[in-house]
Amino acid sequence: MDEGRGQGDSADTGELLLERGAMALRLAPGIGGCVTGLCWRGFEVLRRVSGAPASALDSAAYPLFPFFGRIPHGRFRFGGRQVQLRPNFAPEPHAIHGQAWCGAWRVASQDGQSAKLVFEHAGHDWPWAYRAEQRFRLLEDRLELALELCNLSSRDMPAGFGWHPFFSGAGALVEAAVDGVWRFGSRLEPTGLAPLEGRCDLRAPRPVAGLDLDHVFRWPGHRARICWPRTGLCAELLAATPLDHLVVFAPPERDFVCVEPVSHVANALNASLPGAESGLHVLAPGARLRGAIQLRVMLARSNGEGAP
Repeated sequence: MDEGRGQGDSADTGELLLERGAMALRLAPGIGGCVTGLCWRGFEVLRRVSGAPASALDSAAYPLFPFFGRIPHGRFRFGGRQVQLRPNFAPEPHAIHGQAWCGAWRVASQDGQSAKLVFEHAGHDWPWAYRAEQRFRLLEDRLELALELCNLSSRDMPAGFGWHPFFSGAGALVEAAVDGVWRFGSRLEPTGLAPLEGRCDLRAPRPVAGLDLDHVFRWPGHRARICWPRTGLCAELLAATPLDHLVVFAPPERDFVCVEPVSHVANALNASLPGAESGLHVLAPGARLRGAIQLRVMLARSNGEGAP
């Protein structure tokens, strides 16, 4: 569901640094509102980024608004009209992850330990105007991230969001409180859930090496964990509804694993499924969709728990 290179707006590549105790967060608002680093006690919790990334795809984490995943050839039908989006994932002919990761965000507020980033879309390409917000807050042992999407147009808008963090895959174990994995048809449309079997069963820790996953899971437990036994570091990812789905992207021969909370299954806009099942929301004019994520960092104990 991932990697490629998008085309976006030119932007100021200045970095914003937030710090609290042992936690430090680096943001690049002008490059897709992305994260360029998250450090705790000298450990890089997310993958290391050297210098300013060329795009959000080269960052440590980036936002997904107002939808997640590929829309084949950028086409879908909603509200009785056909919508055509421009491709933004060259060389593929598809549209992916919306517009916000390709554009410049502005810093609406900051105080050294927290920041609010805002992205506004005027309604070109994606034919609805919207405002996306990310609110970052550091605590002593965690990052709190609030996501918000507001429909600024005069018509109902299909809506969703997510967050796309990259973790180091070297020597890592991953587990997640999932209960099914999504199947997709020949046109990349979601068709239903399959049971967890083999490499898709992430309910117990599994080595990232050799995992070779690019799958969307149903995530009722809203908890995932990435641990690096050699360093003793463990990162716990927590979320809540509407972030009821989880993407795990562990490509072969790459040095990262992505564990991504998202509100809907990929290509939900072309699914013949009710929104309650696919996770796709419909926002009336002026309505908002909100979600929250925590990324807590700890040192693992022998019993699998941890302490900051």
